[in-house]
Amino acid sequence: MDTSFTELDQLVSLISTSVADLKAEYVRLHEPLPSLDDVRKYPFDSKHPPKGLQQAVLVIQGACAQLSALVAPPQHTITIRGMDFLTSACLNVAVNAKVADHLLDNIDGLHVSKLAALTGIGQVNLSRVLRLLATKHIFREVSHNVFANNRLSITLLSYSPMSSLTGLCTDEILHSSTALYETITDPDPDNNLTAWSRSMKYPGPVWEWYQKVDPARAKRFGSAMTGFSSVVTFESTLYGFPWKTQPLGTKVCDLGGGVGHVSMHLAKACPQLHIVLQDLPHTIEQAKPLWQENASDIFCGQRVEFVPIDFLKGSPVSGCDFYFMKNVIHNWSDGDTNIIFSNIKQAMKSTSRLLIQEFVIQHVSREAAPGKPDSNDTSKVDLPNLLHGFISCPSPQAPEPLLPNYGEGRILPYYLDIAMMSFINSKERTLDEYRELGKYSGFELVKVWDCGETDIIEYKPVD
Repeated sequence: MDTSFTELDQLVSLISTSVADLKAEYVRLHEPLPSLDDVRKYPFDSKHPPKGLQQAVLVIQGACAQLSALVAPPQHTITIRGMDFLTSACLNVAVNAKVADHLLDNIDGLHVSKLAALTGIGQVNLSRVLRLLATKHIFREVSHNVFANNRLSITLLSYSPMSSLTGLCTDEILHSSTALYETITDPDPDNNLTAWSRSMKYPGPVWEWYQKVDPARAKRFGSAMTGFSSVVTFESTLYGFPWKTQPLGTKVCDLGGGVGHVSMHLAKACPQLHIVLQDLPHTIEQAKPLWQENASDIFCGQRVEFVPIDFLKGSPVSGCDFYFMKNVIHNWSDGDTNIIFSNIKQAMKSTSRLLIQEFVIQHVSREAAPGKPDSNDTSKVDLPNLLHGFISCPSPQAPEPLLPNYGEGRILPYYLDIAMMSFINSKERTLDEYRELGKYSGFELVKVWDCGETDIIEYKPVD
């Protein structure tokens, strides 16, 4: 029997080459390679990594996962995938019991008996939970039943926004996923119940539930969104689009920008920009003291305006050069997005641009198609002359034999897509879907700017 090891050899070669590239990047940057056992913050834990480092990590993650799937028995892989929700359940225990907090001052670890006394969880059960997490490299078992923090678990400290994000994912979103099949097979097309509302047996949307039933979880959600912003750093916005080359007095409307964390960084890095921050009234009131405290020169110099809006009911401030929305549109259905886009278009000049920074879902097939960028072309993707054709992805495809979307290397947007479906009946979108959204509301997709994990989609208004 002819036995071919081609794919195996190719994957091993990709891993070896990418590890060498990663090591070279760390040497070039004069930065230490992180250790799993270390709880210190490393520079690229909160910084936007250079392109070469991003690429090496993408390939290593994708190739290692594909190599495992290739060599392991399929029934073993499927069983593990099907049971991975138990990792989420154990993470939820660790977050609610504040295990990372209890270990913070105990760098050599604590015996599970002491942790049990501190958390109120039985010693045997707690050790089982922590052992699973340690097997997934979250916490470490330094000796039998003695556990300590590590590079991953330290993000779960109770005051960390990442802890709030983990709590949201392992609570509301995990609950909602249990009713996903029932929801997407509902034969009643007029039934707008989300999977979350089915799982919670609550007839209204989650936002209403937060406000009326559980304000504590509402507060956690706000903190979780801050945690999410550390996943998609502000630097991805700064370095992904040529803000620094814009002329003096360029007016940027940060629409749905919360309290303005992203636009504050933009304003600090680009002193020629004038910011208009627009969100719901109570959010705008929360933003003012934040800017006054953390960007007093911009606040006192009147380089920022605070204008409340409900963008489903009215148009933003007129005449801005850029209308920018980061991780906002994925919260809304196509119908609501069309309303938002139409309201923005009414406020725009002919030279204004709409910029949407979002995850862009790529297909998992490697079919050739008109307008698809060459897999070896790392330049930006200009699209004006390609809009009539099929555009499958905004960025280069992964090298073979990896899945063209890098597989596990870029799994986050696919998880988010299902989370948005389950939680609020919204979605992450493909580039074609973004093109069609714009087209419906009178926009032409001009260019896609590579921001690492996300992309900035640039539209111009057309008649």
